[in-house]
Amino acid sequence: MKGKTAYLVADLEGSTGAWTKAHTLLGTPEWQEARLELTRDINAVAGSLLEMGVKGVVVKDFHRTGYNLILPRLDPRIMAYEYPSAGEVPQNPQSAIAEMIERPR
Repeated sequence: MKGKTAYLVADLEGSTGAWTKAHTLLGTPEWQEARLELTRDINAVAGSLLEMGVKGVVVKDFHRTGYNLILPRLDPRIMAYEYPSAGEVPQNPQSAIAEMIERPR
């Protein structure tokens, strides 16, 4: 992967901090905990990739509205992809991933 850009898709399910339904529900105290852990997970993965020599890391928060990563706590070397309007949810996940790869923000 040396010299390439890594694209990460983040989702609360499967992250370190989400083990109950409450962890995935917008606005719950458990969701706040899960957001922090998801952000830490992405930082850990990106840090390892950058140590391996990738030239950049782009992440897309793909859980519902995309408000799950805590951007101020995200490693500044990571570029976070965001939808053009807040809360916009793609109708076709495959096309959203293709758009992320073609036009990262």
